[in-house]
Amino acid sequence: MSIIKLLRHSNWISINKDLVGVIGCNAVYFLGYLAEKQEYYISRNELCNEGYFYVTADDCKRDIKLSAREQETAISRLKEAGFVECKLKGVPAKRHFRFTDACENAVA
Repeated sequence: MSIIKLLRHSNWISINKDLVGVIGCNAVYFLGYLAEKQEYYISRNELCNEGYFYVTADDCKRDIKLSAREQETAISRLKEAGFVECKLKGVPAKRHFRFTDACENAVA
């Protein structure tokens, strides 16, 4: 891989250290990824009813390199913290997420 590809802005993720102390590094990392995906679907006017959007485990693994197990742990922590809701929808079933009001109104 070229140095130019490595240094592109899109290859970097910034995370909040205080939030890492609360829910863990991978959960914060995954939360940022979900925020990016939500913005993507908003920009395309493709949010599902009630604000849900989908993220597949394969897409996540490809995009941010979290294994399926790391994703499940991160999702569990985000749900426990009350930041996201997650449900399976469609055929074949896909994970759909939405940010909760608590997440939308949280102040660090």
